[in-house]
Amino acid sequence: MNITEFAKIAGVSKSAVSRYFNDGYLSDDKRKQIEDAVEKTEF
Repeated sequence: MNITEFAKIAGVSKSAVSRYFNDGYLSDDKRKQIEDAVEKTEF
C-alpha cells in the first residue's frame, strides 16, 4: 500500500498523512482518522 491508497482509506489528503508521520500539525479530527486507519490497515 502506498501513501495515496492509505490517504484514501483514511479519508484525508496525502499531505495530512505526511504531516502525521513527520510529527507536523494536524487537527485532532484528522489525527484520529489517520490513527483509526493505521489500526485498521496496520500501515
